[in-house]
Amino acid sequence: MKVLFAVVTLIPFLAQANVDMVMGDATQDELIISWSYNNSSFAGKYTGTEFTQVVAETGMDAVAVTIATDNSDEKHILFVPYTEYGWESNKILSYSYNDFAYESTYYLQEQEHERIGFVKAQDERWDAFLAHSGITLCSSATILNMFQYSYSISTDGTLTETAAGFWDKYYYFMSEYDLSSEYIMMVGPVACAGSNVLTGTSCVYMTSSSVNHTLVFDPASTDMLCHTLGEGWNPELSGVMGLGSSSDTDMILLYSDNAGDVNWSTFGVFSPVPESTDILPWDFPALDDPMAFTSTFELPGMLMVWYRDGEIRCRHWNGAWNNYDYFVANSPYAPDLEEIAVCADTDGYWIAWLPMTASEPEVVFVSFSDVTGVEESEYQPVEPVPRINPVTNPTCGNLSVEISGVSSGRATVTDLCGRTVLERDIVGEGIHSLGELPVSGIYFVRLQHSSGDVSCRVVSF
Repeated sequence: MKVLFAVVTLIPFLAQANVDMVMGDATQDELIISWSYNNSSFAGKYTGTEFTQVVAETGMDAVAVTIATDNSDEKHILFVPYTEYGWESNKILSYSYNDFAYESTYYLQEQEHERIGFVKAQDERWDAFLAHSGITLCSSATILNMFQYSYSISTDGTLTETAAGFWDKYYYFMSEYDLSSEYIMMVGPVACAGSNVLTGTSCVYMTSSSVNHTLVFDPASTDMLCHTLGEGWNPELSGVMGLGSSSDTDMILLYSDNAGDVNWSTFGVFSPVPESTDILPWDFPALDDPMAFTSTFELPGMLMVWYRDGEIRCRHWNGAWNNYDYFVANSPYAPDLEEIAVCADTDGYWIAWLPMTASEPEVVFVSFSDVTGVEESEYQPVEPVPRINPVTNPTCGNLSVEISGVSSGRATVTDLCGRTVLERDIVGEGIHSLGELPVSGIYFVRLQHSSGDVSCRVVSF
């Protein structure tokens, strides 16, 4: 199998979406991928060179996609588009696997579905499994809700709910303005062979703190068990990041704690309480880096992929982390936090991400032999990596950026049309003011230095 890239068209529009992905027919190297662009969500097959049989839902963002098998072993594609306006639009769409022909719609309950995910492999305890977290805002209290549902599917693509779990936690005397919904995160759900389903959640309050949880759903009893990773943590430092599983290892959760240290925790089969927790022995990914894990019942090991400073990188876990970052691709236009996905094939891994301004995801294959070697030497810390990030994003008026890993350079700010609007020479690490942005919109900030350049994106309002 060769490394393959999808053709990407760059258009000046802000892409807003999750990118989600699941393996299709392994004998044909088919992937089923969902994403959104230009206020529409899409799902389609990727066959190694191009997207085919693409379906679209206008006015919605892409959230999740998976494959379910009915009692006749026929495959169906389940696709969840999302909109934050109007609960009737939040639904699960079923399509025929062979030709992506529409089959049926299952409308979700009347909730604000902030995050939705599918288990990526089927099990005898469920045919298709969906989890979502919602935030219900009341006049005198904020209620954090977590739902997990399992479904069966018929030959015509009709879904029937078979089990549901619910968990909520009440934070009294908080108004709706205390909750920052853009920071409500969910990773998972995932499961490994013989286990129940694990989900990680984060909820951040705008003026105070964050609460981070792990939840396990037992479909036999429809119970949901909760473990609090941290409550009252610094919202700028803490939060869940990624969650993965495989056939021969426990589930692994990545999260940042109140000190800003990135932790990796392993989980057993029936408990939301970690079996072990250690600080990640290298610097990246960080809390604000787009990242993803593989999740599969059938294949050993798991791959962790992330974006940082114009590059897609990964590391492999199979009883131990391999001792080096594997370079996947350059991507000068950064994806957003949830716009990267990875899934396991029989001979490697497929990685997809949606760069800023792209209309379709980029897709790359990485073989097992490239990432599964574990070096015998001790881990050596990497050299500081040049970084440039906006101090606040979105921002208003004056643009300030934080520079690290480089002593000097020249910062250039361009708009979506490529016009330069600000320029300044930078000396020293730390926070630097670049000047006043002329109008509201999306801008790209580039720092040229002696060893190359790094960039970031900022939104002005």
